[in-house]
Amino acid sequence: YDLLAHALREGKRVGLPLITGKGLMEAVNLPALAALVPGKFGILTLRKEEQSIIPADEVDFVVVPGAAFSSKGERLGLGGGYYDRYLMEKAPQAYRAALTFDGQVVASVPMEAHDAKVNLILTETRRIEPNT
Repeated sequence: YDLLAHALREGKRVGLPLITGKGLMEAVNLPALAALVPGKFGILTLRKEEQSIIPADEVDFVVVPGAAFSSKGERLGLGGGYYDRYLMEKAPQAYRAALTFDGQVVASVPMEAHDAKVNLILTETRRIEPNT
């Protein structure tokens, strides 16, 4: 929440994930934190009438969730393939960052050709840049 507020104060365009179908997602523009309302499972989301899709080719930075990451940038997702499809097919140009805990950084993660790696891993104690 604080990260979103900071980005908005800095004049950044902030997008939130919007599930559009089985395994499919888009990014929708967040105009202000006040536009957020409780959605399914109590997760904050935008009111339907305020959802404006950001073209995927305009997305330059994505915070990517995951269950585990390796120092090589490998990512074990949460099982739906939403981020892998979005990042590999729609927004391959986007820089990918993981905000995670030290305990979720492991030696290796099983990867397949369709899995999206991350460019940066930030934990409570470390900054890991796999490709540098």
